[in-house]
Amino acid sequence: MQAPLYLRGKVMDANSREPLTGAYVKIPGSVIGAITDLQGEFRIPTTLKDAVLVEVSYIGYETRQILLSPSGESTVPTEIYLKEEEIVGQEVVISASRIEEQFMKTPVQVTQLSGLALRINPTLLSAQTLSFLPGVDVVHTSFTFPVVNTRGLNFTQNPRFINRVDGVEMQSTALNIPVLTFTAPPEMDIASVEVVAGPASALYGPNAFNGAMLTTLKDPFQYPGLSGYVRLGMNHIGSERGSPAPLYELQIRYARA
Repeated sequence: MQAPLYLRGKVMDANSREPLTGAYVKIPGSVIGAITDLQGEFRIPTTLKDAVLVEVSYIGYETRQILLSPSGESTVPTEIYLKEEEIVGQEVVISASRIEEQFMKTPVQVTQLSGLALRINPTLLSAQTLSFLPGVDVVHTSFTFPVVNTRGLNFTQNPRFINRVDGVEMQSTALNIPVLTFTAPPEMDIASVEVVAGPASALYGPNAFNGAMLTTLKDPFQYPGLSGYVRLGMNHIGSERGSPAPLYELQIRYARA
């Protein structure tokens, strides 16, 4: 009786000469194949006596084809060396944007002011800075009572405009209007202000028919430590009621997580 024949081999790294466990060996054009063991060896039973072309592949290595002659079980396996494969990819350009992607995808027109823009603006009240935004008009019923208007609806009361600070509604329950001066945080503690100068009912409810203003405060985890600034100015310039006088504003912020 004829002894069984095998296609035997040992797959190793071409540089380190270490065996490659889990390499896949197959005969091209067929489903016949094998996987190398812990020693990198494989054997494929065959009834052929002529040399057979086998294909050896391994992740991270170049695929190689080699002719193997059938041999008995006691013969030394043929050593097959694989070289590491260098994969050259296309160039990748990484770019950063100072505007959040979700901010760009919003279905309404949103104008954003950073906390730095509020601090460096020469106006005394943060509401005066909002009047510089497109589509926003601020009406002052008094020096300390500004009312934000949008959509061309200039009115001393704007009940269809919402004002939220960190998600908390700052609407006056008695007047039913957003009172900015009494509820606005100091500029030193503001991270950003977003103004929707148009209908925002789909996002913030029916009370935002004229627009919305969303103020985000600084997170103590991201903005820790002590900070402050001093603002100087002059008041009563060219006034018949009094002579010019200095104006001072001091803000100090301390945050700790």
